[in-house]
Amino acid sequence: MFEKLRNLVDTVLQLFRIPIGIIAFLATYPAVQTYKRFWDIRHQLNGMNVLYFFIGFIGIFAVRILSRRRRGAAETMEHEMTHVLFALLTFHPVKNVEVNDNGSGVTFFRGKATWLVALAPYFFPLCTVAMAVFSYVYESVSHSTPEWIPIGLGLCFGYNVYAFIQEIHLQQTDFKVAGWIFTICFLPVANLLNFGMLFAFAERGIPGILFFWKTFAYYCKHLF
Repeated sequence: MFEKLRNLVDTVLQLFRIPIGIIAFLATYPAVQTYKRFWDIRHQLNGMNVLYFFIGFIGIFAVRILSRRRRGAAETMEHEMTHVLFALLTFHPVKNVEVNDNGSGVTFFRGKATWLVALAPYFFPLCTVAMAVFSYVYESVSHSTPEWIPIGLGLCFGYNVYAFIQEIHLQQTDFKVAGWIFTICFLPVANLLNFGMLFAFAERGIPGILFFWKTFAYYCKHLF
């Protein structure tokens, strides 16, 4: 059963690969306009949450740059776990995960690697998403938003952005698996949308995410 599901998902992803690449390329402009809209209404945003978020973001980013710390096992583990997550979501059983101290790693799973599994670690900030889920659960239970939540989201966000910068280079084999043209078309808008959504969550929670997507949909409507 899982093999049939895996083959179906792989076939669908392959069939829609070119349309998704074209749509992603065209959607880059509405995504940029959405960011511009947030900048235009910056005085209406939750100023304290934004401040705490950027304190965390700039703090961890500065530490990583000043320490000149190279990519290590922690970043590689998160990278491979993102491969694992998307492999399991697309019905590819994972056979083995290797992570080395020098920053290299590889994930072995059944079936052929799809563009979604290959590119997942380069647009899905696992650490930040996990922190956002934790924050949502905490706020739902406690009915409060302490300062450490937006700071923690900023820390995770900065960590992921720095890791993404380190990971994106011409020798990246995952880009070859997905295809260079598709990667260039897909990754920019995927990162703009994911990072923008997480910033919106840090600023205002779920309502912020809804506003972000409504704004993006508005600009998409005007474009298409």
